Amino acid sequence: CFSTILRLDLYVESYSLTELRVAAGIWMGLVAMGLFLILLRILLQRSNEWLVALSLATLVVTLYAIALVDIPAFIARFNVEHSLEISGQGLPLDAWYLYELGPSALPAMDDFLAKAQIGKDKRATMQNYRQTIISEVLPIEDWRSWTYRGQRQLDYLATVEAVASPARSGIY
Repeated sequence: CFSTILRLDLYVESYSLTELRVAAGIWMGLVAMGLFLILLRILLQRSNEWLVALSLATLVVTLYAIALVDIPAFIARFNVEHSLEISGQGLPLDAWYLYELGPSALPAMDDFLAKAQIGKDKRATMQNYRQTIISEVLPIEDWRSWTYRGQRQLDYLATVEAVASPARSGIY
C-alpha cells in the first residue's frame, strides 16, 4: 500500500494531478485505513462486527468529506501552482484539461493568467477557454439547476468583473 502511494506521488509529479489520480489516492487511503483497522482489531482482540462498523464509519466520513470539497477546483489550483510557467519546474500547464474541469477552474485560470509568463498564443487560448466556460457552462437558466457551488462561482465572477471594470459595475 505504501509503495503504491509513493508511485501515485511520482505519477502526479511527472504527469500532473487528475480526477482519476485523486480518486486513486482516496481509494488507497481507504485501503490503508482498512489495513490499519484490521491490525487494530487483532491487537485489541475485537470482534468482526467492530471491524465492519469502523470500516463503514470510515467510508461514510470519507464520502461526506469528499462531497464538501470542490475536487476540480483543488486539481486546477494544484496544477497551476506546480506548472512550469508558475513554479519554473515540472510540466507546462495543460490548458485543455483545465478547461475540462469546468467552472471550478476559473479562479485557477485567472491566477495563471495573472502570474504566468506565457506567450500570446497560450494566453489567448486560456482566455478563450475561460470565456467559453463563462458563456456556456455557468449561466443558471432555471431555479432547479441552482446549486450552492454554482452560486459561489457566479459570485466570484461578479467580484472579478467588478474589479476588472469598475466603471461598468458602478464602483469608481
